[in-house]
Amino acid sequence: MVTLVRVSPSTRQRIIDAAIELFGERGYKGSAISAVEERAGLSPGAGGLYRHFSSKRELLEAALEPVLESVQFLEQARKLLPLADLRSELTVLARGGLAGIAASRPLLRVIERDPNMIPELRERVRVEVIERGYGLTADIIRDLAHAHELPTPSNVEALARMATGTLINFVREAEIYGSDMTTDSEQLIDAWVDVVHTYLRRT
Repeated sequence: MVTLVRVSPSTRQRIIDAAIELFGERGYKGSAISAVEERAGLSPGAGGLYRHFSSKRELLEAALEPVLESVQFLEQARKLLPLADLRSELTVLARGGLAGIAASRPLLRVIERDPNMIPELRERVRVEVIERGYGLTADIIRDLAHAHELPTPSNVEALARMATGTLINFVREAEIYGSDMTTDSEQLIDAWVDVVHTYLRRT
């Protein structure tokens, strides 16, 4: 019999998770260090956070790193392609996109709440996550068109933004409405694949 051992997150990770939650709820500027400490299970105001981070900004930068890596889901999806079947390939792309968006949402929510909190960090997310994600999606669409001897859409960048925007909106709505959503992720992926497949196959 195998016994599963539950591993508790490190104090550093608890602080990061607590900060992201609070920044999303109260905003970056509205979240005191003592509140982050309390949410992380530390004694508020005792300075426990500073054993791991020198400032609130350094804490935010540490929380940003997983978001910068979230586009790896698309990069991994690209490595699986082509599969010789366009519908299956588009399904892989949609799943990779949804996974990356879900992984980046907690911190992107913070930026949406406080868009001007730290302009250079916001710009880094825009370039390294958002624009890179759109670019990877466009590159994958080009790859698939080439693999199936289809014409590459002249507006492939716009197509990538539209397709990705649909996935982003779905994840946002799922955060707000949860179980009240009338469409689940599998239904969305099926419809997404139908639309992009039809677009690429159009004469």
